[in-house]
Amino acid sequence: MRRLALSFITVFISATVMSQNITVAEMRSWQEDIINEKYDVVSKKMNAIFHGKISDTAPDSIKYYYYVINAAIEGQSKGHSTLEREYCQKALDIRETQLGVLDPEYLELLWALGKGYENSDIDRAISYFQKAIVIGQTIFNFPNIIENNQWPFMIYTYGLVVGDLATVYEKKGWLNEVVELYEYAYDLCSVKSLKFDITSYIFKNRLAWFYEKYNEYGMAIQAYDEVLQLIQDRIGKNNRDYVNELYFKANTLCKFGQNEKGIAT
Repeated sequence: MRRLALSFITVFISATVMSQNITVAEMRSWQEDIINEKYDVVSKKMNAIFHGKISDTAPDSIKYYYYVINAAIEGQSKGHSTLEREYCQKALDIRETQLGVLDPEYLELLWALGKGYENSDIDRAISYFQKAIVIGQTIFNFPNIIENNQWPFMIYTYGLVVGDLATVYEKKGWLNEVVELYEYAYDLCSVKSLKFDITSYIFKNRLAWFYEKYNEYGMAIQAYDEVLQLIQDRIGKNNRDYVNELYFKANTLCKFGQNEKGIAT
């Protein structure tokens, strides 16, 4: 939910419109603060203006930011809580009725709701992820729908949707598309235009764990090797990411009966 804090939407109300002594422009600046993990700062600002409640007469654009920012704060402090889902759903409703759905932020709201229900209502989670897939495919088919500067966020968000759809399919036992989805998610999240972090390769790791689960140890090792090469190419070998990946590979080699190779790794 942290990335929901960065808005790429076109606001159809002037940034000078005031609601509870706040402008759209100010709320967008708070979103930037959320991206920089200044949750406490933004939370205090929100409480000072809104006192925990948005006015019923506030413009939809103000309401949208209010719900998105609160969802980010709630998600950071408590994870995928009921309240976070409520905020996401209210923001989603505004997007669907007022601001439009062919936008990366709509994808992320669907993804966040899918994650929110992943462990409590997996079928509902799947419905959110699948809807996001349809929207994402539409945007990819008509790339001029969004601005050029939205594409990194779009690629990243769609990668999350695809990868987490693979995960819930795996949990459901729907295995036919799991490998293809994990591979596609990895391809999306690991592109060089995106910031490199664990998200860049997490879905290739999930694919490796999937292979291990079904005793395809050779394929799991191949997946780990791909991640090791990616990490080396992007940030080198002297880092925690590379060391952790070596551990995963070594552990798998030992499970596969190749103890000497595992120890050597």
